[in-house]
Amino acid sequence: MNQAGLHDELLHRLFIELEIMKNKPIDPLGAEPDITETYNRIAETYFNKGDLDNALKYYLLCFEIRQSAYQPMESGKPHRKTVLCYQSIGRIYMKQKKYDMALDYLQKFIDLCEEAFDNDLGLQDAENNPLDVSMDEHYLNLAMINETMKKY
Repeated sequence: MNQAGLHDELLHRLFIELEIMKNKPIDPLGAEPDITETYNRIAETYFNKGDLDNALKYYLLCFEIRQSAYQPMESGKPHRKTVLCYQSIGRIYMKQKKYDMALDYLQKFIDLCEEAFDNDLGLQDAENNPLDVSMDEHYLNLAMINETMKKY
């Protein structure tokens, strides 16, 4: 199966998962899987497939739910999952060459990382390995966006 076929198969399975989660009764103990993770995986798959419009649609859905569902942590810091949405949406706008929007989202992401997390979101993958979220890369992206915007 080629790469496009793999993306399509994954999307098919993710949409089945999404329907199951939407129709599942709410767990009063809060132990149910997070539906925003499914939206996020759908968005990421569309991004990897090159379908930026659908990737943006699902990242925005994920962001909207996370903003309303996740309260700031006990320390008053915003929830990590909400902060990461700024990065994902900014990345889409950058690819779409919507630099004003990309700049807004990526700057918000960087500001929240600096203020709330000391540039360390403490993210881990499924096996609890630390994820490398390089702030240097984000600063370079902002510099590139600013330089590109000067040309327009």
